[in-house]
Amino acid sequence: MSSTTDFVSELDLVIRYFNISVQSFVFIFGMIGNILNIIVFLSLKTFRKNPCAFCMLILSISDSGILIFNTLPSIFVNIFKDYGDVNTMFPCQIPIAFGQVFGLMSHMIMCFAAIDQCKSTSIHEQRQGINLKYMRCFIIISIFVSILHGIPFLVFYNAQPLSGLNATACLPNDRNGPFSKYTIYVDFPIIDGFMPIFIMSVFGLIAFRNVRIMAKRRVHIIRLRLEQQLTAMVLIRILGVCITVIPFLIVYVIRYIISSHSNDPIVQKKLQLLNRVFTILFFVNYAKNQVNEYERTKNERDADENYWEKRSEYTPESRIETHESMKKKRERESKETKAEPKPIRQYFGDDGRPFNCNEPKVDFKMYESDDDRYIILDISVFRHMDTSLIDVDVQPTYVRVSIKEKILQLVLSEEVNTTRSAAERSKTTGHLVIKMPKIKQSNASIETKPQIENKIQNKKPSTSSSSTKSSTYLELDKDPSSTVDYTQIVNQNKKKSQLKPKTNPPKERENSSDFIDDSDVPPLI
Repeated sequence: MSSTTDFVSELDLVIRYFNISVQSFVFIFGMIGNILNIIVFLSLKTFRKNPCAFCMLILSISDSGILIFNTLPSIFVNIFKDYGDVNTMFPCQIPIAFGQVFGLMSHMIMCFAAIDQCKSTSIHEQRQGINLKYMRCFIIISIFVSILHGIPFLVFYNAQPLSGLNATACLPNDRNGPFSKYTIYVDFPIIDGFMPIFIMSVFGLIAFRNVRIMAKRRVHIIRLRLEQQLTAMVLIRILGVCITVIPFLIVYVIRYIISSHSNDPIVQKKLQLLNRVFTILFFVNYAKNQVNEYERTKNERDADENYWEKRSEYTPESRIETHESMKKKRERESKETKAEPKPIRQYFGDDGRPFNCNEPKVDFKMYESDDDRYIILDISVFRHMDTSLIDVDVQPTYVRVSIKEKILQLVLSEEVNTTRSAAERSKTTGHLVIKMPKIKQSNASIETKPQIENKIQNKKPSTSSSSTKSSTYLELDKDPSSTVDYTQIVNQNKKKSQLKPKTNPPKERENSSDFIDDSDVPPLI
């Protein structure tokens, strides 16, 4: 009997010091992380108009409240255990009531954040999350509901003496009453447990699926870096809740089942130690630091601005320092803008239907010939490109052209004859023209050359006259005054007059009065 008592006392001592050390660590670092979160979300203007950032701000405040009203009193209870019962010195129902208020508030806000990210990453919803005004209303309602949820714990909980021990525990006043059953079967496992976890997990998985679909799209959807960071924060937080809260709930159910069927003190202490381990793991969920990468990038940008604004002498050392700074900046930008591996492009659907694609991004024209017998594809290939870099593949329902290993694939409106198709390239413009004859042509376009010749011969007038047919003439009026003689319009015997240029007779110019005729001057020709 003494050995059992000693073992139980040793386990009690282990549980006590474990609570003091680990919970102190969780409380200190959790408060530091939550305070940093609050400072970041309040100081940066980019977070003030974002509903998800507002959720994370209220969530950090709620997590701080859980650490203050649950973790800190537990530390004090174990530290001052040797000096008396702390539950009689300080009202024990206050930490429990505030813990219920802040715990339910945190879970509801996480559900709102998960729904917001599900809507903001959805392609069908045009990537618009919950409106900031509506988000504030939802959070105010969640705070009101959480306060109503915590009031019964403030009323019905009190310090109750434990049988066989000189200590008390904060328990419901009615051990087997309806409120006690409500806390055991409804509150802890469902309202504070599996129901919010299920909601945030479902919407978190949908948001994660939407993000993966965006990354695999042919035309990538551009999202702001702030939106990407908030999505990553929410998804990581949901994963943390699932990792920490689900084991705590499972241990809670197991402990309750075993405790109701066993009174062994050693088993009870072991279950208590196991419960304290997972309870602290549960509180770690509210102590995670959510300061994201935005603060780091902001500090790096501020450092770059301060470096370039600082004056320095033009020396070899300063030039080397400048070169190293620019090199670090390029490396940092290359890491940030490192593209994901391109998804494999699909040229055909699951049913074998070909897709249209234009990887080389060249201009092209597809039209039908005038006689409706051919489908002609005119591709504006680069003029100076070598023809050996071009490959043409004509299929009955589509045509594929490979230009520098980049595929241009087009679906044809009708089936074509692949054996009679031809491809030519212009030597002046470099255009590639593919002429593809149709298989199903209209009746007017499928006439062969002999049929056309027969039609022409049939149109010629027949020289042989049948005995049954008689020639008929057009009757004209015999009155000469009523008819016009078209043969007399032009007189063939009339001589045509020759047109001669009209010239004026020459006139001799009169000499002036002072003119003197000099015989030595030769005459003008």
